[in-house]
Amino acid sequence: MLRSHWKRALQWINKYPLVFSVLGIYGYYLFTTLNFFKKSEVTHLTLLDFILQYDSLIWMWLVVYVVSRAQALKQKYEADAVNKNHLLSEVEKSAVASSVLQSVIRHLQDTINNPLAIISSMTEALRKNNSSDPHVSRQFDQIEESLHRIHNAIKDVEVYESTQLLEQLHKQVST
Repeated sequence: MLRSHWKRALQWINKYPLVFSVLGIYGYYLFTTLNFFKKSEVTHLTLLDFILQYDSLIWMWLVVYVVSRAQALKQKYEADAVNKNHLLSEVEKSAVASSVLQSVIRHLQDTINNPLAIISSMTEALRKNNSSDPHVSRQFDQIEESLHRIHNAIKDVEVYESTQLLEQLHKQVST
């Protein structure tokens, strides 16, 4: 039960550090002022007594300033840590997505490039046997051009994916 009260009090202090500091300052000031008046009834007060009475207030306000700056820096540090963790999470997600896409591209290359190589070699063999007919030669040229287009399309997908990944990482790092 007592622990929960202390925990709630600490949460309140962390949430409202300036209010807590002001209450502490004025509480301290109240007790020192009462002591000051009590002392003034017994003895004659000097200039040093007045200076000592009011210098504590200046020092206390300085402490409040330092505490508030420390609190602000702590909050900034925590926010930076959260942003860093979020950025790392996004980079990890991008890396996983890139890995999966690279795997799919490699599979497509194997699945498509192997039959393309067979078609290309058979086209060359047929071209050698039918090199005299220009019409057939044009058709073989069209087949080879189509094979190159398919092969280049797969390479373009791989290059595009790599470029997209680099752009995404650059955007995440710059934010």
